[in-house]
Amino acid sequence: MTTTPTTPQAEASTSLRTGRLGVIGIVFFVVAAAAPLVGMTGAVPVAIVLGNGAGAPGAYLAVGLTLLLFSVGYAAMSQRVTNAGAFFAYIGRGLGKHLGSASAFVSILAYLAIQLAIYGFFGGLLAAQVGLLPGGHGRFWPGSSSPCSRC
Repeated sequence: MTTTPTTPQAEASTSLRTGRLGVIGIVFFVVAAAAPLVGMTGAVPVAIVLGNGAGAPGAYLAVGLTLLLFSVGYAAMSQRVTNAGAFFAYIGRGLGKHLGSASAFVSILAYLAIQLAIYGFFGGLLAAQVGLLPGGHGRFWPGSSSPCSRC
């Protein structure tokens, strides 16, 4: 049995550099992966109460199946794309650099919209609590602007 020695140059073109991922990096990966899960599970009671009731679990099932189907393609593509960049690297490789950059811009806009929605949600909750106080007139904008001023 003969083995072919690999050259560092050939190995570097298909893999990430060794010794670059430490404990802190792994912790950030775990936190980043857990954040959407917390968001999804935290929204279940609200979706059942304020949504369509018994249909909420069916909506979660439909979204889960869609994500499962999507993850098959993502896993297959991850063997060919060795870029350490974000998801737009996959889109750029498959559809071209212009569409990859456009998808990065759309992602930034989506994250901005999520952030603004969280500010509005926080302001609405705070306004509801202030409205419960005697003589309290709850308005959403003071509560929405207070977390924004800390950014």
